[in-house]
Amino acid sequence: PARVNINFVELMPVTQTFGPLTIHREG
Repeated sequence: PARVNINFVELMPVTQTFGPLTIHREG
């Protein structure tokens, strides 16, 4: 699960950059 954690941490900034794109992906 360590890799998943890193992915989430890297996704954090992506969420601010993409915003709606991340929401659509998570949704």
